[in-house]
This record gives sequence, structure tokens and C-alpha cells, in this order.
Amino acid sequence: MNDFILSPLPKDFLEDQKEVLFARKPYLRVLLPQWEKQKNNLSFHKAELKGYYLLYKNVPLSSTKNPIQEMERLSKQLLKFQENRIWFFLGLGNLYFFDYLLKHRNPNQITIIIEQNEEILGFYWNYSLGFHEYLLSPNCHVITEKNLQLLWEYLYQLSPEKIRGFRFFQHLPSVNLNRLFYQNIMQKTSVLLKSQLSSLLTTFEFENLWFQNILNNAMYLSREQKHNRLIFYKNALPFPFVIIGAGPSLKESKSVLESLQNKAILLATDASLKPLHQMGIQPDFVVLLDGQIHTYFHFRGLKLDDTLIIADLVVHPFLLRKLRPLGWIFSSTIQYAFQPDGKPISFKTKGIQFVESLLSEEVGSIQSGGSVSTNAFEIARFFGSKTIFLIGQDLAWTNRQLHCVGTHHYEKWQILIHRTHTLEHQNEILFQKRIKTKVPGISTPQTYGDVVMDLYRLWFEETAVELQNQVQIFNLTKRGSKIQNIPMLTEKELKNFPEIDKSKVKEIYKFFKKNPIKPKLHPEIEILAKEIHDLLKPYKPSMSLDQQKEFYQRFQELAKNYQDLEVFTHKVETYIQRNQKKLTDEKITKLRYENLHKNLRKFLQSLMIFSVSRIQSEAV
Repeated sequence: MNDFILSPLPKDFLEDQKEVLFARKPYLRVLLPQWEKQKNNLSFHKAELKGYYLLYKNVPLSSTKNPIQEMERLSKQLLKFQENRIWFFLGLGNLYFFDYLLKHRNPNQITIIIEQNEEILGFYWNYSLGFHEYLLSPNCHVITEKNLQLLWEYLYQLSPEKIRGFRFFQHLPSVNLNRLFYQNIMQKTSVLLKSQLSSLLTTFEFENLWFQNILNNAMYLSREQKHNRLIFYKNALPFPFVIIGAGPSLKESKSVLESLQNKAILLATDASLKPLHQMGIQPDFVVLLDGQIHTYFHFRGLKLDDTLIIADLVVHPFLLRKLRPLGWIFSSTIQYAFQPDGKPISFKTKGIQFVESLLSEEVGSIQSGGSVSTNAFEIARFFGSKTIFLIGQDLAWTNRQLHCVGTHHYEKWQILIHRTHTLEHQNEILFQKRIKTKVPGISTPQTYGDVVMDLYRLWFEETAVELQNQVQIFNLTKRGSKIQNIPMLTEKELKNFPEIDKSKVKEIYKFFKKNPIKPKLHPEIEILAKEIHDLLKPYKPSMSLDQQKEFYQRFQELAKNYQDLEVFTHKVETYIQRNQKKLTDEKITKLRYENLHKNLRKFLQSLMIFSVSRIQSEAV
């Protein structure tokens, strides 16, 4: 039996520990007062074979025969998982937990203990030296009901490049005291971390495209004309907004939308525009987020003379050349994270910083939840809205459908239809391919969600809690999944909302009609293209290793002047970092050279295709 069980730790020691801990982990100031209170429901007893166990309200929190053997089994599991996986431990009922954890944990291992019972934590605070050693260790944290928000903020700020995965270790006797609490945490944590890893893969796949799109689209921005930047409209429209998604239930929402046209500003997602036109409803603004060329199909065949499109600057330049809306308002995406000391840090899409340096002003950044609808929500807040309605936000497979009839997805499927392959058959094929989960429904007890839809629903649910004292959010979606923390609203209740004066929106429209944007290439972008061209010119794929190293070093020198150029090496450097032990120096050199050479060529080709430029064709 360990000494820490026999007698409490000295009070002087605990007081000294508090000062050190508060400096390193300030969040413990909230938790410690609970741990220091007198505990009456815990006791420890000698095990039948070896060691001691805790008893909580006559419920044993570990094996009553041999709790030490329990931890020996756990230690074997810990050895199987690599250092760059996050460890989550649910429940602290075994007295020998810290002896084994500290023995097998690597110094930089991210380790998070989740314990709902404050009395158990109080016991360890007063009796366990191992617990104090754990609290003093970097990357080691304790989560309870009182600081759950800290967990989500901490996970959001983790760099996904350095994480291979995560693992939950459940101590069942402790977990069984409040199984629902731990299940909810595991579910939400899994969704959040999977989305982080998915976001990393998306970044790897598209960040080069985003960068070249941003620099191509920069010709539509100038220092003189500011009305096509989102920053120009900050808090300019402090009215209710309607975020219109392209969920299957949108077709049932015509009457609601008609009643809202004079009570709110209609902000439609790109995919919802065609169904809205079919219903005879003209939104005030349309939001476009995707940087891929196929987003053109959301607008193909539509009359856009009276449409203002709010597009992320990553939008494909093909759309800016082919579509003829009344005007474009450009935004950018920003991600926020929190440092260990609580200070926020931000990350903009690569290329935005360079463009903003040309303008000497921000474009207007918003934090996106990953979808066009979440983007539209944040845009509404940027405009100054304090009341937001959601329509067509099914966030589920309503009647086994994901999109509203009338979107371009159904147009695309038309060419696949024949006598034995119907539209319903095509939709069912897609439904069967997705990984589905049962979620609470609006019009039915349950409906089908999936990993992606669950992530977006979770974003809305968390955002509603964060903004509960700032923004009123109402759900007017007819079907689909329920969004917790956002109340449903009926058409009858909607009548209580007053009409608004849309004269400011009309003024924006008039301004765009009188002040069309004339694209013009920035000289600084031509200079950058020339420098990249000069870098590429003497090099060919069949170069010696020394020449390949020289090429990479010359690029790094160039990147010192243009920091956003790191986008061209991000993917390969992350791969090298994660596989350092498997790769030879020769392989690393070849990977860097081939990847960089290919990416820079594509970038110059893109500039020549979409920009009015003096770059010579011999550049590539």
C-alpha cells in the first residue's frame, strides 16, 4: 500500500503547490475550491489479494480483489499507442492510476483526465503526490463539468499536423457513476478531433488552389474602391437575417420565406439559389465559399443582374470571369485558437496576408464552421445582426435526401437516369454510401444524420450557447434534425416580429450599379510571379541532389520576403515531420524538390490563364 493513502499531504505543501499551479494552469483556480472542501462519501479499504481500493457511497471504484493488476493491464495498452496520439482517461477510481501513468507517459504526451466527481479529485489533491506531479507536468490537464468549455477550446487550438489520432481509456466503475456524462464527452470529442484531422486533409488537398485563386482574384480589389470588401459593411445592417440552406425541407418553406421578406434580410447559400428562384423568391445576398470550379453550376442558367454575391476570396476565378451578377463582395476566412496562457491567436488563409498588404487594409475576415451555412451565419453577425432565423437547415438526410430538389445535384443526376436507374435510385446509392447515425428529428422522433452533418449541427449548437446573451437564434426549418439550444419557431409566432426598413440594402444595390469594379493586376503580384519564374528557369526535374537542395534553399530565401509562400511546402514538410524515422536524406531532398517544382509551375500557369499579365509563356 502506498504511503499517500495513509495520511493527508501537509497543508504547507498544498499551499505552496497552489501558487505554482496557478501560474502554470490558471484554470485550476476555479476547480481547487471544490477539491478542498470536506469529503464525506469516500473511504479506502484493503483489497482481497493486493493493494487498496476506493469506496464511494458503498460503490467500489476499482477491483476489490487486486486493483494493482487492473493498472498493469492498462500499462500494456499504453505501450501500444504512439506518443503523438492524445490520451483521454475517463474516471480516476483506481488509487494506483498515477503510479502507472507517470511511468509510461512520454514527456510531451498530451494527456487529459476527465472526472465528473469532484470528491474523487479532492481525495487525490489531499492524498496523492502522483496527482500533484501530473498537474505540474506540461500537456497534462484535468477536466470536470465546471471547465468543459476549456476542453473544447484546447482541442480546437491543437495543431492537427502533429496529431496522428486519439484514444479513450475508460475506467468503467467510475464511468458507470454517470455514464451519460462520459458518453456525451466521448461523442463530442470524437467529432471535434475527426473534424480537425479532416480539415487538415482538406487543407492539404486545396491550400495551393486557394492560394492561387486568392492572388488571381486580387485584381478585383483596389485601395481606391472599398465597397466590394466585407470590412466596408461591418455593423452596416443591424437587422434580423435569414440563413437559407439547401436542405430537402426548403421546398416546404415558401410561405415562411414570403412572410420574412419584409421582416429580415434573406441571406442564401449558393446551393439554395436555384430552388429559391423556382419559388419566385429573390434573396438579398448569396454566400459562396468553395474554391472549386464546380460551384459554377449553382449559378448556371440563372439571371443574376439583381444579385449580390458575398464570396470568400478563395472562389475560383473562372466564376468571376463567367458570371455576371450585380456585384461581388469579398470576404476571407480566419481561424482562432488559444495559447496556453489564454491569449488568442489567429490564422488566415494563406494568401490573404499578402493581398491585405497590397491594400493596406483588411478584406474582412470571419470564422467559418466549415460549411456555407455556418459561413453565412457569421456574415450575418458581421453585418451586425442580433436576430437570426434558420431555414432549410435540415442537417440530416430528410426522407433519405440530402439536398433540396431543384439544386444542381439533381440536374447532374438527370444524365445518369435511364429505364433501370431512376432518380430515386441514384439518391439511394448516395444515401447508402454515407456513414449514418440516428439523430433526434424535427417532424419525426428520429432521422438520419452523418458525420459531416453532425459536425455542422454541433457547430450551431455550441455557437448558440456561446452567443446566448448576444444573438437570438430561431429555427424555422420544417424537417431534418433538431438543433439543440436553438428554439423552434412556428409561422404563427413569426407574425409577432415587426417589418424592417430595407432602404440600406437598396442603397448598397444602387452603389454597385453606379460603381462597377474594373479588374486590374497588382504590380506586386507580377513581381512575385517574375521571381518565381526566375527561380524555376534554370532547374529541371532531372537535377542532381545538390542542385535540388540548392533550389529548395533559394525558395526558402524567397519565402522570407513572402511568408505566405509556405503554402507550397506545408504538405510535404508535414509528411516529412510525421515520417522522419522512415525517410533517408536523399528521399527527403527528392520529395521537397519534386513537390515544390510541381506546385510553383501550377501557380504560374494559373496566373497566366486567369490574370491579365505580362508574364512570358516561357515561364513554364
